[in-house]
Amino acid sequence: MNKKNRILIVGYNYKSIFKCISEGFEVDVLIDKWDYQYGNIEPLMLGERRIYVEECANTTLAISALYHYNIDKNEYHAVFTDYEFTVVTAGILKSILNVKNGIDFEQAVFFRDKYAQKRKLASIVPVANNQLIENLVNFDFKDLKINFPMVLKPLAGAGAENTVKVESQEQLKKLFKTLTNKGYAYNSYLIEEFIEGQELYIDGIVYESKINLFTISQYWEPLLKIKEHSTIKTFTLHPSKYNSLYAEAQKFLSKIFEELKFRNGVFHMEVFLTRDNKLVFSECAARSGGGMMDQAFKTLYDVSLKESVADIFLETYKDNKPKIKNIITGFALIPTINKSVNKLPTIQELKKIEPTIQEVIYEWSPGDELPDITKSSTKRIGMFLVTSDSEVELKKSITKVLNYFSELK
Repeated sequence: MNKKNRILIVGYNYKSIFKCISEGFEVDVLIDKWDYQYGNIEPLMLGERRIYVEECANTTLAISALYHYNIDKNEYHAVFTDYEFTVVTAGILKSILNVKNGIDFEQAVFFRDKYAQKRKLASIVPVANNQLIENLVNFDFKDLKINFPMVLKPLAGAGAENTVKVESQEQLKKLFKTLTNKGYAYNSYLIEEFIEGQELYIDGIVYESKINLFTISQYWEPLLKIKEHSTIKTFTLHPSKYNSLYAEAQKFLSKIFEELKFRNGVFHMEVFLTRDNKLVFSECAARSGGGMMDQAFKTLYDVSLKESVADIFLETYKDNKPKIKNIITGFALIPTINKSVNKLPTIQELKKIEPTIQEVIYEWSPGDELPDITKSSTKRIGMFLVTSDSEVELKKSITKVLNYFSELK
């Protein structure tokens, strides 16, 4: 085994594995049950070594799995992940295994713990007022400091799972009771004031403490609309049209990453744009965005976030400024489908319906139980990406494809 020519990836990611191997590195991949359920694992054909662990987010289990393979300190050139739930695992493994490249443990905690993150940034940028609930059992409603309406979310969640807008104390008490009955009584939660404004997200690359590239995109509707059987629909705000917003975001991002000491990696940040055009921080993850955010980014810049995170930690990243394409990109999740459907349309068939569709990914097969997107944005039939010359036409295209799927039999 060639020392220092080996990479450890926490969680299955085909693009990252392929990038590492194409650069001449050997690869170990920690995979778990969630990778098999959601990761679309390819046949073993790239030559990576797969190390199974029951749950990658459980650091004890991850360390034990590596010791089963007699992994030594100083074995790896880099360790990294592109998944929300395993970023702390990657940070701890970097420290334990004495690895040069990857996210540090202290950084990882601030990117995973929403309360710690907001508290650290509260004096740097506008942040919604928030309060930590350590557990539901010991919480006294007399200590409630946030006004209604508010948002309740898990302290270390993702995909809007168990995230709810709360209008009154009566609703909050009922919600606590429901969560307790589901076995979540001793989980930690964050409550924060509800911010009126457009919900935006920013995806990008930080390299040697500089924000190398980023895009700003907008959700058509508030994310929590998925609780009402809606779906996620987004489109990119093109820099040529929104140059003042991009300039403001550049300063906003620089302040945040300087405070978080985030020097290298990719990020996905959620923000609000208020009616007076002020950016308010919501949360940030040290990974690429979900859905088809990587595909949308690559369509615009011809740069993949998932490949870039590998390049950065392999020390093969090229700090070039690619030319941005003069197109609008957007994607939507396919929330549900008629359960009688026995065949899903191919991309060629979809292009006959809507020529602007570029890619479709399915995560459900006919005969399987239908997913419930109201529980989380990760529960879906699939998703598709479209491009257009204008936001208006792009919205029409996405609506047309969604209507087609809703009527499919």
